[in-house]
Amino acid sequence: LFGYSFTSLLQRPDVEEPAKQVGLQVLVHAIPAQEARLDLGGIPTLGEAVPVRVTIRNNTDRAVAIDPARLDLVRADGSTASPLKGPARDAVLAPGAAGDKIRSETLTAARVPPHTTVSRFLVFPPGRYREAHLSIEDVETEESDGFVAPVE
Repeated sequence: LFGYSFTSLLQRPDVEEPAKQVGLQVLVHAIPAQEARLDLGGIPTLGEAVPVRVTIRNNTDRAVAIDPARLDLVRADGSTASPLKGPARDAVLAPGAAGDKIRSETLTAARVPPHTTVSRFLVFPPGRYREAHLSIEDVETEESDGFVAPVE
């Protein structure tokens, strides 16, 4: 654990900067157990449920909307999974600080104002995921664009 934390801290910048300064950037990160212990204060899920951090960096002049109902993860075998919700999600969240953080910062349907970054959590069924398929809507025009993002 110490080796992971020391190496990870050395690799991370003091302030995380987006890869690009304009446009819309979506990051989807499956949180491994070692990272969860460091970043969330413990293991947030029971069994093999997969906690995922979704970050939307809106470096545009327009508000966008995201809805977790329009986000699926793709497994290595090509099958897809939707985020767990309601009682299914609650059943796999661990008691304690890490589970509480996921509960309090769950991604819900929300607007992301211009020049704002939003980072929230979802929980997915067990699996190894390779990419995310999601749709983000331009609030003003109500047009949706599909995105494919790698799951880091």
